[in-house]
Amino acid sequence: MPAGPDKSFMVRLKVFPWGTNNSGDHCPYLGAFLEMLPPQHADVDWSCEEITFSIKLQHHDGNQLHTVHKEDTHTFSGLAIDRGWRRFLPWSSISEQNEIRVEGEACLPVPKVPVHSIHSLDLTQEPAFVKFLLPDSPPIYCDKRLLTARSEYFAEMFSSQSTWKEARINEVDMRSDPEAKVRSISAIYFFLVSDTFHAQDDMQHALSVRRLADRFCLTSLVDKVDCELRNMLCTENALDMLSQVAGTGGVLEQACHALIKANNFELLEKKLEQLDIIAQSNPILVRQLFRLFVAARKETPRH
Repeated sequence: MPAGPDKSFMVRLKVFPWGTNNSGDHCPYLGAFLEMLPPQHADVDWSCEEITFSIKLQHHDGNQLHTVHKEDTHTFSGLAIDRGWRRFLPWSSISEQNEIRVEGEACLPVPKVPVHSIHSLDLTQEPAFVKFLLPDSPPIYCDKRLLTARSEYFAEMFSSQSTWKEARINEVDMRSDPEAKVRSISAIYFFLVSDTFHAQDDMQHALSVRRLADRFCLTSLVDKVDCELRNMLCTENALDMLSQVAGTGGVLEQACHALIKANNFELLEKKLEQLDIIAQSNPILVRQLFRLFVAARKETPRH
């Protein structure tokens, strides 16, 4: 699965267990490459210049961890979309019983993201701040002009015709809301300022921000969070993640479905105990899994 910033260049790790020999003969080396995928709006003659990338392979030999790390710099383009090593590591150096882990990393250019609707911020208005009361910290203060310019939800809340209590006192009481952690609310505000979000590989933080963004009708932030969560998705967290996004119909939900269906639903067999716990509190997830089974059965050819 490709990884990288949303609507920008992304990378995909390609591993060839028996090299890239097209003759059909097994090569005694493992090959590993990093492929650059341009965004849909890229020109035909696109290029991504002087990208530093690396590939790392780890394997255990008894109780000892061995690491092979290789790094290079390459200008990726439509004529040279990948770069790597045909002979990354000889199989003779790895025991047949060992499991290996291969990771790729690239320093990608930061996408130029337009800050939508920030131009509607009226700087002639006298500054006013909204106090957010949180359960786990002192209050935080946000510029009401920015909140109302960037969010339809807050624009309605604080409009001059609003009947909301918050509009009268410029205060939002979220002390009884378990999602309203200072880090999550700060992430919402930083998104309104910069149109960016970084989960820093923290799935629970990302899910918390996603739930708040959905409540505040910030669909573009939901999309950004889903993109980061999709890059974190693995067999260990697929059920947890699906339980949070079941019924949304987005790309993250589809990615969870694909991972769960892989290898004839092998993941569910390994996670039966966890599935029982999740199913008790999430009937939507149960319906989703049932539909996946039915759809997979229809796709299976009958003899």
